[in-house]
Amino acid sequence: MSTAKRNEELTSKLYKIGGGFLDLSGAEQITQYGKKCLTDLTKHEVEIICGSPPETDQVALFCYYHSVNCGTGMADYNESIYSCFPLCSKNAAHGVIKIEGKLTAEECSLVKTVISQITLALDREMMASLEEENRLQAEKEKLRSSLLRSISHDLRTPLTGIAGGADLLLSNFNEINPETMKSVLNDISSDAFWLSGMVENLLNMTRIQDGRLVIKKNCEVVDDIIGEAVSKIIKQKKDHKLIVEKADEMLLVPMDGRLIIQVLINLIDNSFKHTRDDSSVWVKVYRESENAVFEIADNGGGIREDKIDKLFNSYYTVDDNNSDKKLGIGLGLNICKSIVEAHGGKITAENNSIGGASFKFYLPEVKVK
Repeated sequence: MSTAKRNEELTSKLYKIGGGFLDLSGAEQITQYGKKCLTDLTKHEVEIICGSPPETDQVALFCYYHSVNCGTGMADYNESIYSCFPLCSKNAAHGVIKIEGKLTAEECSLVKTVISQITLALDREMMASLEEENRLQAEKEKLRSSLLRSISHDLRTPLTGIAGGADLLLSNFNEINPETMKSVLNDISSDAFWLSGMVENLLNMTRIQDGRLVIKKNCEVVDDIIGEAVSKIIKQKKDHKLIVEKADEMLLVPMDGRLIIQVLINLIDNSFKHTRDDSSVWVKVYRESENAVFEIADNGGGIREDKIDKLFNSYYTVDDNNSDKKLGIGLGLNICKSIVEAHGGKITAENNSIGGASFKFYLPEVKVK
């Protein structure tokens, strides 16, 4: 084969190799493709080490930290059975390429060309990753700012109510009638409960985002868990009718009782806030195959279809016309989803046949006693 023909074939191969890098994403895909290309070109065994080589590989370490070619046929570590080439650019040191045996001058030239293409692809991937990280960080900061604004707004309302109610009782203690006193105390209790729930949700969200939400499972009687949740939320029902339908059989489920109670409180409270005051709310539990199904249903008007898929997003709140009902920063349902999924379950929302919404969550490994 003539030299011209040989050069033409190599140029064509290198062109195809370069084009192949354009369709790849992720360092693993890039290095695997680069390894295959180098093996096909040189017919030698090729290894690509991403990042710093192991301490036992002195030749590769020297290549990586000094950014020089070394090994077989090179000035440094000539006695090695490998040729090592740094996989680096002015932006980053990506790793080392090790090729077994001695390479010809032509093979070295081909290797360097492919290495430059691998490096360019890895640089591109690194920049895309940094851009995505910066975008996520900016989005996170935006959400944090939005959260702080919402907290400031939402805390002001109940705190003003508590302070105003307490001041009214203190200033008129000897004059205020029992009925008015009971009403004011009820409002203070309601606002305090809301603040307590909000703080609990914020703490759980912080643990979830930091990966510190610890699930401590014990086998719990489902009816007991529902009973405790209802006892904590019952004061918030006001004019709503709350109906609890117990399971036909005693169900035992491995769960973190404290967290599942918080899920139930969030869901029931959500039904109270976003339904008409004369609505009914049902709390049901039943067994479905190997799952315990908890259902909170209402007949208070339902949810717009275009909103259902967004309900479990962080900081999302349903926009309704009653400003009091909009109180909240949209953490409750997202926290419910995180807690249920951490238990190996799932949670859903849908409009039901009685003119309202139904939230269901499923916990696995149910047992019947």
